[in-house]
Amino acid sequence: MSLIAIKALAIAVILLVAFGGGLAALRTRDADNAERLFSLGSVFGGGVFLGAGLNHMLPDAVEQFSDLYPAPDMSTGTAISSGRGMRCAAIARRTAVRTPPA
Repeated sequence: MSLIAIKALAIAVILLVAFGGGLAALRTRDADNAERLFSLGSVFGGGVFLGAGLNHMLPDAVEQFSDLYPAPDMSTGTAISSGRGMRCAAIARRTAVRTPPA
């Protein structure tokens, strides 16, 4: 398949998805729970943009982290993951339900 055919297919798919989204908005405008549906759609869109922004910042953050904290025996990904694991363990320990001694 040529590059032009792939681009034309991508354009067609994007237009169909946009058209479908517009029709869905028009159809739900008169629904009983339209305000809730539009609110959920707005929250979902915000999450998509937030996730995309964080994913675009991640390579720069990993590069700066490896420049600041070079660990010869551990990769940067392992260092970040272990840091996340330690934070999760600390939060779990802090929020764990403690049973009284018997």
